[in-house]
Amino acid sequence: MKIQGPGYQGDVGRTERGSKSDAASSARPGKPVRKASGDHVEISPAAVELHRLMDAANAAPEVRADRVASLRQAVKNGTYAVDDAELAGRLIEEYLGE
Repeated sequence: MKIQGPGYQGDVGRTERGSKSDAASSARPGKPVRKASGDHVEISPAAVELHRLMDAANAAPEVRADRVASLRQAVKNGTYAVDDAELAGRLIEEYLGE
């Protein structure tokens, strides 16, 4: 994200003890302080895509009820089987970060 424009002052939250802000120190009695105009914010395409993906993930149900039901039935029937080689491979991939 980029913030640009004549009113941009960098570390806005940072102040020094005993100093006045730029607007207050440059203002003279009877002269209005000029407001900055033309400021704008640009959001990168990657940030827009991330926001879209986060919205989609948040909208998805946490539990896939259909999958849970089918697995529950397979366990109940005694037909649920785990492929040892596939499980080991996935554990290794997870551990190595692949």
